Amino acid sequence: MDDKSISFFDVTRSSVSFYMFLISLQSTLIVSACNNLASLAISPQLYIICKRLCALFARQSSRQSTVT
Repeated sequence: MDDKSISFFDVTRSSVSFYMFLISLQSTLIVSACNNLASLAISPQLYIICKRLCALFARQSSRQSTVT
């Protein structure tokens, strides 16, 4: 394993904390910021993770806005 490889656990841990960060902000502006971040992602895997988190967050925030 070389130094440049990112372990699955590191990616998962950072993704979970990033998702919790998005949830705490509760803002639709963050979705566009997340999409921008995804386009800047270093590796294709991180790009996919960011896009999935964005979609998840968008669904979560729209569901919460319809409930309230």
